[in-house]
Amino acid sequence: MALIKICKTLDELAKLEINIDITNKFLKERYPTIPFDEVGSKNYFKHFLTYLLPIIKPRKYEEVLNNINTILSKMYSNTSTLDVVISTDVRSTIYNKFGPNSKFYILSKTLVKLSYKEKGELNKKNNDIVREKNSNRFKFDKNEILKLIKDFGDNEDPIKNSIALLLSCGARPIELFETSNFTKNPDIGDNWIFQDNIAKNRSNNKIISKPLIYFKAEDFIERVKNMREKLHKEYKTFINTKGALKPNISAIANRIVKLNIINLNTDKKTKPTLYICRHIYGTMSYDLYSKMSKNIGSNPSLTLWLSEVLGHAKDNISSSFNYSNIDLSDNIKVIQKKEEKIVKVIDPIKVIQKKEEKIVKVIDPIKVINPIKVINPIKVINPIKVIYDKYILDNKVVPSQNKLEKLATTVATRMEIREFYHNIKKL
Repeated sequence: MALIKICKTLDELAKLEINIDITNKFLKERYPTIPFDEVGSKNYFKHFLTYLLPIIKPRKYEEVLNNINTILSKMYSNTSTLDVVISTDVRSTIYNKFGPNSKFYILSKTLVKLSYKEKGELNKKNNDIVREKNSNRFKFDKNEILKLIKDFGDNEDPIKNSIALLLSCGARPIELFETSNFTKNPDIGDNWIFQDNIAKNRSNNKIISKPLIYFKAEDFIERVKNMREKLHKEYKTFINTKGALKPNISAIANRIVKLNIINLNTDKKTKPTLYICRHIYGTMSYDLYSKMSKNIGSNPSLTLWLSEVLGHAKDNISSSFNYSNIDLSDNIKVIQKKEEKIVKVIDPIKVIQKKEEKIVKVIDPIKVINPIKVINPIKVINPIKVIYDKYILDNKVVPSQNKLEKLATTVATRMEIREFYHNIKKL
């Protein structure tokens, strides 16, 4: 009886000239027992679908889907919004209930969709957005990002903790807050992790390997656990029924992003959302670690690197262009010694002061070894130098040649390591 009433409701709505307000009023009058006002959504039809779709019988699949397509097309004039609603409110609900191989899900991909013309217009609009992003790139300083990760990582606020962790790992917010598991990947390095349960990769449950910025894997995993526990304690529920952050949480996080990350952008034009952390991570991790990852290739392009570490679907590598709009500067920092002498530091990551109050001057040795002209705007990183600088950072002392040979044998030959050490000692 309930199914007959629901199908009749859809049939009536499909024949009306409707918008969201008219649909809300219609559903509230027809179904007074459904607590529409308590779900936090201004769109009652969206909530109605969560009741409707799981109980539909096979004989009604086509009728129901055709009516849903008609209703949604009337409710949303913006094709981008319509495309998202169709994907998240219809197909995702059917997928979660019936599975990817079910007849209902397969039909949903053909009966509830944009027209060929609408899809073409949407693709053009999305391409224009990507072109605009890459025409007006956002600029950040690596030192400022690293300092922010450290400061927010040590903060008591779990939202600030989460921002530090997002900058460190580049996960989607929902992956970090709720869905993904993170485990150590010691075969590559102590700051490499595996991440599973990647959003938008349901069919193959993709597992990705990626480097962390600033944190080591064991420390990062413990921080994720503590952050999640704090959030559950303070906010109880912070994920909505569609698996996204609730507006109250995302609003707090976006406000922090605006005040603390967007203000680091030299142009200050970036939209303040948590996803800027993902953009920054993509380029910064490429800059630091792309030459050290054998599983992605010895010298991957930025686009391929972004596709792999950000967890994009293999057949959708073009999504990576959306994340290639970040420039990370190697701004020269000025450090003053006690004797008032000024030392210029070329490398953007670290300057370490030894116990004897001497300043270790870190310069990219690749310019000394092979002074070739680099066309790619992303600065080439010497993996030996990355290990060299990291040892200084961790131990507050310059490594010996023998120590460096042991540490860097996985990324370079002994001759290359000795040549590097010989040149760095000249500086």
